[in-house]
Amino acid sequence: MIEHIIDTLVGFLGKLLPFKWAQYEFMRRALLALLLTGPITGAMGVHVVNLRMSFFADAISHSAFAGIAVGLIIGIQPKFTLIGLALLVAFGIARLIRRTDLSTDTIIAIFFAGTVALGVAIISRQKAFGQSLDAFLFGDVIAVSSLDVFLAICLFIAVFAYLLHAHNQLIMIALDANLASAEGIRVELQQMLFSLLLAMTVAISINTVGILLVTAMLVVPAATARNLTFGAGSNFWWSVGIATAAGLLGVVSSFYFETATGATVVLFSIVAFIISMIYRWVKRR
Repeated sequence: MIEHIIDTLVGFLGKLLPFKWAQYEFMRRALLALLLTGPITGAMGVHVVNLRMSFFADAISHSAFAGIAVGLIIGIQPKFTLIGLALLVAFGIARLIRRTDLSTDTIIAIFFAGTVALGVAIISRQKAFGQSLDAFLFGDVIAVSSLDVFLAICLFIAVFAYLLHAHNQLIMIALDANLASAEGIRVELQQMLFSLLLAMTVAISINTVGILLVTAMLVVPAATARNLTFGAGSNFWWSVGIATAAGLLGVVSSFYFETATGATVVLFSIVAFIISMIYRWVKRR
């Protein structure tokens, strides 16, 4: 049922787009996945930057090493073990930040080191896993499946439904957590929910962008939007638009230039960031 729905959407894109690259099903499937994950990373990235959670996102993405290795060794689809471990790491970090006197970056670094070490230890014993990891490290446009697209659709709905409710609360928490608490916002709950949703975002985006680049898709569009705008609302929509445009341009350009799709998407984001810096510099003069 799910595969039939996704195949219908992919087929519709083929009729809608009269381009050479759109003749290939894997390109249409990749485009659909990136048109979903682009807005997701753009929207979540605004709050990642505001809440200073870039290192947190990086730790979650690198926990994928262990999640993938566990899935491969026990014979379960790595996508599911990856998501499961990402959620576990996000929950653990969020809980420990509240329960210890250690600094946030110290706790994140401990989880980062622990999960990477676990993944490397498992992989070093099973050297045949090396090739299986390449697609996760760098992203693989050809490997985007109906399951990946379906998960992206579910995440898209979850992210925008959550942010519709919590966007202003997260902005308040980023400005002053104590004031937000005094205003009746359940700070700890919102931080936990955002952390878990961010873990899902990172885990599901890995297959299209790759472990090494997924954090860039969260941070760069949001940083670019901050250079171009001043209001919280316009900042949000600019970030979503930039991430979506980078995804579209990246997947099309990667076809013609025969480059890695994830890397090409991030490079377009970087170009947009450089342009935004020039714009900001000119405007200040």
